[in-house]
Amino acid sequence: IAAADIAGLFAAPGFGADGAAAADLDVTYTLSATDGAQTGLWLTGKNAVDNPDDEIQLVKASDTVYEGREGGGTGALVFTIEIDDQTGEVTVTQEASASLEHLVDGPEGDAHDDALTLNADVFVVQKVMDADGDYDTATSANALSITFEDDGPDAEALTGEQFVASALLDESDEAVGGDDDGIA
Repeated sequence: IAAADIAGLFAAPGFGADGAAAADLDVTYTLSATDGAQTGLWLTGKNAVDNPDDEIQLVKASDTVYEGREGGGTGALVFTIEIDDQTGEVTVTQEASASLEHLVDGPEGDAHDDALTLNADVFVVQKVMDADGDYDTATSANALSITFEDDGPDAEALTGEQFVASALLDESDEAVGGDDDGIA
């Protein structure tokens, strides 16, 4: 999520008569969520009915990073949500080895593009500091909207003369019923 979009969640900062703090401290960002919050997401092949304890949960790694872990705690890392404390840019990264259970399976079309929305609230907190160290914080009125889209497989037949599959049967071989005339 672009830094400008995050900054747009807040009014322009005011620093008062003291002015802004040093450039790297004047406006900073963190994330706020409930540690252990259920996300409504599971890894591929798992679900709420058969594997309720395996639901992916949010785990606070730091003020700027929350992790989605299978079953919470120290379970398998599935994704991270990270905010740059200086710019406010938010990055969501899904682990390459972690595939989410999307709800629609089947041939191309809607089955390949179904989306899963994170059902846990993750908010942005802005901290504004003035030159003598006074500060104030504000939390975004709305949680971030985080969606994981499916990316179904793709199969494509190539066309053109160079993509012709062929077989040749040599009937002149007596072993396969031919007349062994030597003509291929």
